[in-house]
Amino acid sequence: MAPLPGCTVPPGQILDEPVIAGALTDVAVREAVFQQLDRVGACVDWAVSYDLLAPGQLVVRLAVSPVGRVTLVDVPVDHTGADQEFQSCLWRAFADLVFPRAGAVTWICYPINVDYD
Repeated sequence: MAPLPGCTVPPGQILDEPVIAGALTDVAVREAVFQQLDRVGACVDWAVSYDLLAPGQLVVRLAVSPVGRVTLVDVPVDHTGADQEFQSCLWRAFADLVFPRAGAVTWICYPINVDYD
């Protein structure tokens, strides 16, 4: 995974919480993602039902503009098996997030834990 400015996760590192670099607070990020949690969960559940995801942690990378709109969503291909439908599902769910105005770009690495329980 190539690093984004301010948002790096070494290979194999498991995140307990999002990595945030920029003007948004942890609370603002969690609240925005919570608004789309059902959509994100539906994407993951669908992919798990078709055995498209490797168990472990998937880290979605985002860039959020100073006005609170998502300008970049990066879903790593290595963990998703390059399944276009799943990647598109996650991309849409995260691209629709709305954050508060923050005055500067914020970079976010957001972890999604995948298991087959």
